[in-house]
Amino acid sequence: FDKLCGSNINIEINFKADYYQKPDETLKKGGDCEDFAILFVSAAKNIDVPARVTVGKIKIKEKVEIHAWTEIYYRGKWQTVDPTGRIEKIDPITGEVKKRIVPFDWFIKHPNDFHLVEIIYKFDDKNIEGISPIERLESKKPEMKEEVFLSLYDIFKKIKNREPSPDELKEIKEITDYLFELRWEIIKKRIPEDPRTIIQPDNPELKIWIEKIKAKG
Repeated sequence: FDKLCGSNINIEINFKADYYQKPDETLKKGGDCEDFAILFVSAAKNIDVPARVTVGKIKIKEKVEIHAWTEIYYRGKWQTVDPTGRIEKIDPITGEVKKRIVPFDWFIKHPNDFHLVEIIYKFDDKNIEGISPIERLESKKPEMKEEVFLSLYDIFKKIKNREPSPDELKEIKEITDYLFELRWEIIKKRIPEDPRTIIQPDNPELKIWIEKIKAKG
């Protein structure tokens, strides 16, 4: 465990993934903060260390950002481990602010470097705040569908440079329903999921709709 926590990431960090990947996916192609948090939980549990993913808001400089990290139960309490953790240090000579990736145990040893603003939720591979992932997902379905609708609404406005007419609004709602139901089973298989997977540019159904909008006068 000390070896695991004393290391840091040598897998590509990217922020293109819009769903929570399985650990083997992250090992193959890299991922974002949620993916590395899930990967670390998997590694910790393999050596019988209780671990969970935490999603919340942290402060970086003066900016508050959504982030995901890991908590492990270590030495009698839950402690922060951030697999994509970075710290900013000011060079005492040049005054330049430098960022560097830190070992996983950095925030255990230096808790004041982790500027927590708010915890939104926590989950492991079975439960999110005591609710099964599928129950939580089903309860959020209307909210997720609304997010997709608003995203398609914004896409329409950017393409046409105007507000949609009542008939066009109806069409946006119909394509939202179609895309959402078409992808819902896929989303359920990738719990917990981000509905933005539905509206990625490489989504073939979305491409057809966008071309249709562009073709209209």
